[in-house]
Amino acid sequence: MHRHAPLALGATLLTLAVPTSALAEWTTPETVALPQGAVGTLSGYGDGAAVGHGYINLVGAVRRTGTTINPPFTTQIGDAYEHSVSVEQSGSGQLTALARRQRPRLPFRVRATLVSADGATKIGPFTLSPSKRSAVNPVLSVARDGTAIAAWAYRDSATTGWYVQAAVRKPGQTRFAPAQALSAAPTTEIASRPEIRVSAGNGGHAAVTWFYPSLDYTAAAPTDVPLIVRTSSQDGGFTEPQAFTGFGSRPGVSMAYSPSGAELTLGLARSGNDSTHQTATVAVTVGASGSPLPAPVQLSAGGEGFAAPPALAYGADGSEVLGWIQPSNLNGPGGKLLVATRSAGGVFGALEPLASVPENPEYLRVAAGPGGKAVLAWERYVRPLPAKYGTTPLYSVYASVRADAASPFGPAEQISTDGDSVSNPDIVVTDNGDTVAAFKTWDNSRYEMTLLKH
Repeated sequence: MHRHAPLALGATLLTLAVPTSALAEWTTPETVALPQGAVGTLSGYGDGAAVGHGYINLVGAVRRTGTTINPPFTTQIGDAYEHSVSVEQSGSGQLTALARRQRPRLPFRVRATLVSADGATKIGPFTLSPSKRSAVNPVLSVARDGTAIAAWAYRDSATTGWYVQAAVRKPGQTRFAPAQALSAAPTTEIASRPEIRVSAGNGGHAAVTWFYPSLDYTAAAPTDVPLIVRTSSQDGGFTEPQAFTGFGSRPGVSMAYSPSGAELTLGLARSGNDSTHQTATVAVTVGASGSPLPAPVQLSAGGEGFAAPPALAYGADGSEVLGWIQPSNLNGPGGKLLVATRSAGGVFGALEPLASVPENPEYLRVAAGPGGKAVLAWERYVRPLPAKYGTTPLYSVYASVRADAASPFGPAEQISTDGDSVSNPDIVVTDNGDTVAAFKTWDNSRYEMTLLKH
């Protein structure tokens, strides 16, 4: 079993007991078990929420509207050579499935297929990557209005360096525009594949970041590698590459677009280093998509352990919430869960610790919606007590809800049981202000997903 793989779905509804004191305003958890191997991601659409899933050449979704979980569907998007790697949904519920086509002795190709919200109609697959080079590590992001960006890496045989390409789909269109080469030709061999992140914004906006991880594991101090950022405007043209430095050998990266798509927030984290006593840091920059971003502003520093990127979410009014787990010192007790907010057009305030958070939070997610409502969800590593649990590690999922912009975040609530496979919390806020939370578990044969509504 692999922790922190994408969420999974299924066809059988079950109930799951959790601490009743923690669920005063949460619905009874319902577990959905999908075909073996299926994995997916949670997203909101209109007044509901759904999880799109993919496995090999199959994609589908299970949707929740109000208190009803509709029967899941699965549809085939290609032959046995098609391997689904990502499934994202627009606000209408339409699925975009990104797949890697792997035929023997032929270059790997990146392909996209559109599937209607009920699974009845398919458009594609369309090949996005060039035919003569193998494309690897494809990633996908889809905005509410259907804007989408797919990106991948390929290796050039002449220079032996890795390059980054991307293709963008405008809202209302079914096909992606021709792929664009985004990275400059390497001047020397770059042995490591680029780690790529993408984000799509309404109105045809898109952003891509990448970096080449340092492979020097013998250095006492981590090598600082540049993070490259390119953003696009509505015309589809990307800005010139912009490099941000100072975030270590593996920068933590997150992105979020404003509701209009015109504004992009880029969150950055640098992990600490206990041998050099370098502390972890988190920084943020906010700017117009299609223009160079301002220099990042550091929000906090502390701890010498691994630092995950900050979690970001825009509300319907353009306000924003940022959450970050400040790491502990390496091998020390768990870190702190910190939160900062800003109004539309404003700047982030100071990061403040969330009250009453049990130790060892990790894998933080943030969602925001209408009326200033915002929700945090995270996983907690429960250190085992030998007398009660033996040596099996346990995990649980917690959430904290802010009712509106004038209210503080509420106390941490445990929304799952403790379990050795509880993981991957995800959270959305729907158009009518409902919160839908999800997390996955493993039943020794397949992943299952549990849904709750607040």
